[in-house]
Amino acid sequence: MATGVDSSNPSSYELEVLTIVNNEGDGFDVRDLLVECNIYEAIDQNFLMGELIIGDSINLLENAKLFGQESLRIRFKQPAGVDDETEEEDLIDQIFRIYKISNVKRIDESSQIYQLSFCAPQFLQSRR
Repeated sequence: MATGVDSSNPSSYELEVLTIVNNEGDGFDVRDLLVECNIYEAIDQNFLMGELIIGDSINLLENAKLFGQESLRIRFKQPAGVDDETEEEDLIDQIFRIYKISNVKRIDESSQIYQLSFCAPQFLQSRR
C-alpha cells in the first residue's frame, strides 16, 4: 500500500479511506489489513466491481460480524502527472456493497487471509 503520492510513479496512489461498515453501523478502518485491491468496470455494464484481499490478524470476520452484506467506502487519489497536485474532482470516493466473502485461508494460529467481493449498489439493484 502506498503511504504517499509519488507523482513520478504512475502506480503510486494515496489511500485515504478504506472502511467497512457492518449491518450494525460499526465502522472498521481496514487500510492496514489490505493486501490487494482490484476494481473493474466491464465494457457491457457501467457498474464498478472489485475485490479486496485482506490479511487479517485481528479476527475482523468475527469481531466485525462480517458475512457479506456490508458497505465499503474507498477514497484514494493519484496525481495526473509529474509534480501535479490532485484536484478534488480527480479523487475517487465511492461506496460499494460487499456481496461475498470467499477464499478464507488460515495462515497460522492468529492470521487468515480472505477475499471480499464488492460492487456498486446499483449493480445489486439491477439484478433483482
